[in-house]
Amino acid sequence: MSCNWRTLLVALSILSAYLIWCLSFRFLPLMVAAPLGALIVAWYGSLQHETIHGHPTGSRRLNRAIGGLPLALWVPYAIYRETHIQHHRHSGRRR
Repeated sequence: MSCNWRTLLVALSILSAYLIWCLSFRFLPLMVAAPLGALIVAWYGSLQHETIHGHPTGSRRLNRAIGGLPLALWVPYAIYRETHIQHHRHSGRRR
């Protein structure tokens, strides 16, 4: 199994930042907490996209464990993965 250590380090950084943000949320002014949380969740969305494309590991199961946490609560990972792969199958064109 191959592993992209840089992406794995980014994943660890994002997840650590999210944990720290959650633990310190009540001590932060909302004007700081909200944009910081948005930034972390945006980076996590980018990480989820990478896991769908086979990064940071060659293991779909491990990538799902890294990118499948519901941090943003937008779309469940399985649905995001399926619709994104479908998007690539059709080159972004509508049927």
